[in-house]
Order: sequence, then structure tokens, then C-alpha cells
Amino acid sequence: MRDYCGLCYEGYDEGNLGTCKQCGASYCYRCGSNGLCDRCASSLKPSVVKDMAGDASPSIIKRICTRLCGK
Repeated sequence: MRDYCGLCYEGYDEGNLGTCKQCGASYCYRCGSNGLCDRCASSLKPSVVKDMAGDASPSIIKRICTRLCGK
């Protein structure tokens, strides 16, 4: 079944979309990761994102922090 990303509105198969743990929006691989859409991730501090990422690899955590800090 097809569904749409809640941020960029592109169509994807339902299995290829994540659901944000904070707001419940569907997001694609370009608009979020580790259970957070970019909109919610940008409102959190990097330390909070690291706690939410849990056992995620350092490269994923770095990518999230880069999005938050803009570096």
C-alpha cells in the first residue's frame, strides 16, 4: 500500500516510512531517522537525541547532531 511522507509529501510504500516517536508523523529516509522526523529532531538538543538513539552507531548519531547543529 502507498502512503506519503508527512514532511516532503512524496509517495512511498508503507513499509518504507518511519513513524516519529514524538509527533506521530510518517517520514521517509530523507526526512528523519532513529524514530524522529527532522521537524521534531530540530527542536531537541543533541544530548536528548543521543539518549533517544540508544545503541545507534556513532555515524547515525553524528548525522542527527549535524542536522540539529547545522555543522
